[in-house]
Amino acid sequence: MPRRNRHPKRSGGARFWVQLEHWLLDTPAWRHLSANAKVIYVELKRRYNGKNNGEISLSAREAGDAIGASQQTGARALTELSTHGFVEVTEDSSFNRKVHVARRYRLTEVADDRPGLPRTASKDFLRWSGETAAKSKTQFHGCDATVSSMERHSTKKPTLAANSSTHGTVKVEKAISQFHGRNSIRYQPASPSKREAS
Repeated sequence: MPRRNRHPKRSGGARFWVQLEHWLLDTPAWRHLSANAKVIYVELKRRYNGKNNGEISLSAREAGDAIGASQQTGARALTELSTHGFVEVTEDSSFNRKVHVARRYRLTEVADDRPGLPRTASKDFLRWSGETAAKSKTQFHGCDATVSSMERHSTKKPTLAANSSTHGTVKVEKAISQFHGRNSIRYQPASPSKREAS
């Protein structure tokens, strides 16, 4: 009985995929990327067809739509990929005859496909090290914040006065201590009976 061909025919049956190799995922630059930037990198690689590196088009609005966020969030993710060395801007966005031309990118992971340029991958992300390791560990993300900066640096917090004739009056009270019981030890003096026994 003849064997079935498990692989689809290339003519009309080709399949496409995005490949992320382990050596790239293990680099410090990739580990330092935000989740949004990683999603945008996958979107850029999805638009790479093997012969258009350097001419990959992706606007900030499209980047925002890819992560379900605003245009500004998409722009920040693209900037993050650029500063970490994963992409390089080859052509800036412009308006031509009232038509918006999106910015074009080159993936540094693979060779440049533009004519007349070196056919080598620069892999700039391998040279990324960050400013300091301490800054990377203590990086503050606004989405993780549960207390405003005013409450973090102040020992007092405003509360509305209950007996005020106008509801806009503010009364300052001392803030409640935010130490958890399991992280602190409270000193309790021994009772008189225990002191006499000792």
